[in-house]
Amino acid sequence: MTKLVAVTDLKSVAFGRAGSSPAAGTNAGRISMEEQLYQLDFSGKELRDIPRIHAGFMTASCLAASEITIFLRLLLMATNSNRFSSNIANDAISAYAFTQALVIERSLSGKLLEYIYMIDQLQNENKKRPDATITQFLENIGDRITQIKSDQSYRLADWYRDHASHHYIVNKISNLVSYVDDQEVYTIYLHEKEGNSGYFLGEHLLLHKLSDDKDDNNVDRLTKFQDWVLECSQSIMKIHSEYSVLFINTFFDEKNIKELEVDIPNDLLGSLTNTKLPLFWNFNKAT
Repeated sequence: MTKLVAVTDLKSVAFGRAGSSPAAGTNAGRISMEEQLYQLDFSGKELRDIPRIHAGFMTASCLAASEITIFLRLLLMATNSNRFSSNIANDAISAYAFTQALVIERSLSGKLLEYIYMIDQLQNENKKRPDATITQFLENIGDRITQIKSDQSYRLADWYRDHASHHYIVNKISNLVSYVDDQEVYTIYLHEKEGNSGYFLGEHLLLHKLSDDKDDNNVDRLTKFQDWVLECSQSIMKIHSEYSVLFINTFFDEKNIKELEVDIPNDLLGSLTNTKLPLFWNFNKAT
């Protein structure tokens, strides 16, 4: 029998760097790109027949992995838009691009926190009803989880998640007003089409949460937070990959894996350095 091994290179798969993928310029003349996928199918009976803690955690981890991967895709495109807009001498366009990237990054950080909370739940459940495979898995990832939680940016992500992302707590957000300078300006942009309006007052005010730590200036702390989000994403996707391999090798080691060749149309294929997330919609054309 063949055992699966965990392979997760987040930088080239989920949040690529320039030159790490053939999508970045080598297929410009093609209308599609061929990719190889490996398909595993699980019947409902198969999932019911394995220990409930494994079926539940695998399902939840897959939900989280899909969300994190999609948010990373959005963040990469938003970062490309923000980088492109920096070459345009227009404050409004810069505000749209910068805020778009911040919103996606903040939302992604909340998803990362939820995964850590899920690991905590798994640990508590395993204490009540120990499972040898889960126990070993938790031991293997323990140092990584501790490292993630010990970072200063973890506490910032936790605050965002509890008060300004997954929940909106008015009194907590109102406290940030005490940080504002009387001369500082907070802006909203209105457009006749609601989809093109920009309500950036909220995100601008939220930046004052960065001022909680007097040892760092806002730019330094924002940069550290951005780095933490990417590093944490990489760690969590690796943890998900490791558990997925453990799950398959433990319960489905005889399962057949189907190899698929899939042609991806260029319209559905992104470039790591050039694909941008739009800032505005063109309502005048349906094309």
